[in-house]
Order: sequence, then C-alpha cells, then structure tokens
Amino acid sequence: MILTVSITRQQREGSAKTLLISAGCGITPVYSMAKHWLHHAGQENESNVDIAFLHIARSPAETIYFDQLETLDAVFPQFHLKLLLKNREGTAHPQGRLNAEWIQELVPDFRERTVYLCGPSQFMQDFQGYLNDLGFDMANFYQESFTPAANAVSVATETTDASESVSVFVPDFAQTLDAQKGQPLADVLENAGLPIIVACRSGICGSCKCKVRKGSVTSTSQETLTPEEIEQGYVLACSSSLESDLEVQIG
Repeated sequence: MILTVSITRQQREGSAKTLLISAGCGITPVYSMAKHWLHHAGQENESNVDIAFLHIARSPAETIYFDQLETLDAVFPQFHLKLLLKNREGTAHPQGRLNAEWIQELVPDFRERTVYLCGPSQFMQDFQGYLNDLGFDMANFYQESFTPAANAVSVATETTDASESVSVFVPDFAQTLDAQKGQPLADVLENAGLPIIVACRSGICGSCKCKVRKGSVTSTSQETLTPEEIEQGYVLACSSSLESDLEVQIG
C-alpha cells in the first residue's frame, strides 16, 4: 500500500483528519505528504486538512527534517508536531519507546483520524498491535515499509552491464554527462556532483523529482507525481533508467 495513493483516496472521500507516524528514515515519505498537503491547502479536497505528525527518534539532533517540521508547526495551525524522544536534551528523564499509553497522551483524538505509518518493520508491527489493543478501526489504517521496491532493484541490477553509451545534458549547469543505457538517472547526476537530493531511493519521497525535456527513461515509480507533472515530463530520478540521450532540468 503506497502512502501517496492512500492519502489521495481518503481526501476524495472527505477524511481530512490524519495521523502521520514515522520512525527513522520512514519520516521521509510522510514528511513529503504533509508538506504537499499543507502547501496545497485551500484547493479542492484539501481545504480542511488537519495533520497530527508523530515521529519517534533519539533526540532532536537525530530527527530528520527537524527544523522544517518546527517551521511547519509554527506556520500552519492545522499541523500538530509531536515528537517522542528517547534521549530528551536538557532533561534526565527520557520519554522512552512508543507504547499504547504514549499514543493516547500525544494524540488523544487518534480514533478520529486516518492513520498513515512508515518506518522499520518491527516498529510498524508494534504500532499496529497498539492500535488493535486500543480498539482503533483498522479500516482507517495504512502503512508503507520504507525499503526499495523490488522491481526498482531488479531494473538496476539487470542494466548494470549495458554497453550502449548515452549522454545526459543538463543545460542549467552547462554539463553533458557520459552514461550507459539502463543506468539510473540519479546515479548519473550524483556522480557528476550535481545538486539533486536522493533521500529514499525507492520512489516514495519525491525528493529527486526532475524534468526530462528530451529523450526517454523507463520509470518504476511515479508515486509522488501528479498526472500533470507526468504529462510535463517530470520523473523520479532514483526510479528512472536511461533509454536514450537526455536533456534534464533539475529542480
């Protein structure tokens, strides 16, 4: 179950109160979803969004996107940041690990929300168990393991030995890069030192979105792209392998 698909469907059905919960690198896709939702607030189906964002980490310093999350919490009244920290800075009393009691304390109205979960496998199993124990309606529960999609891995493996040379032209940086047909676009751009952010490498978070102006790629994921963006030529570099010479716009 891909988080992006689930959220879009729930929005169409009118469910606007959500709980996004994550641990570790699982924060990447749910942060991307929250940011997209908030910055499109006011558009059709997204005007009444109310997000409780619960993340589990060791400390603020080890929380990915910590500064950005605090900014969202300060700017958007419909965004409610909740951090459960194992090592709270400035106190001798760490909060400890997530359990059913913490869920009720940090998000008292969790039963009124649709829950989207992403993180390590054991963490997700534990959290699902807590929800069951608390009598949560699991019809309103969705989860996504934060691991590379199997088809994306196989594409990368199968194309490693490709011998046909292609080029990737990045006009904004006046660079033409040599590459091999079948090579992941993200690898080509990263190896050249170009400023592309590749966070999840599984086509979930959308951080590596770029626009193919000329040429073609084979994509294994388009999860965070809108139909309009796909039509305009946007791809996720981590999930796109080269099929021909390309001209690419980053950012």
